[in-house]
Amino acid sequence: MYRAYKWFRILVGVGLVANLIFALPAFLAPRLLEQMFEVGTAQPTGWLRNVGILLIILSSTYIAVILDPFRYIIVSVIIVLGRFSAGLFFVALLLAGDYPSGFRALAVTDLALSLPQAALLILALGDGDPRAEGDAA
Repeated sequence: MYRAYKWFRILVGVGLVANLIFALPAFLAPRLLEQMFEVGTAQPTGWLRNVGILLIILSSTYIAVILDPFRYIIVSVIIVLGRFSAGLFFVALLLAGDYPSGFRALAVTDLALSLPQAALLILALGDGDPRAEGDAA
């Protein structure tokens, strides 16, 4: 019981790691990130560093969801919808413009995580909050 709840928490953790793999180099070593992901070159690097800072701040909300998705249900939903929206955004950039191939990895990562996260969150909501029965999940 509560298998979807547990797997949702795990996938949010995977998403946190994925975000940090992008965000930390964006902030600390933007040229390295540009080479790693083939996303083109930012001139100046301040914009890319700012994206890194913002992604680190956003990713910190994942910690609350990993600890208790039901207590922070609105944040749980926003995380899933935000990642899905980002994936669609990167797909739109690739289809509509001449964007570097590195954006494919960003699109695939966001979509590949958001779709199972959404399904697991829906299933977890159907199972109910484990705390309601006194379970420690």
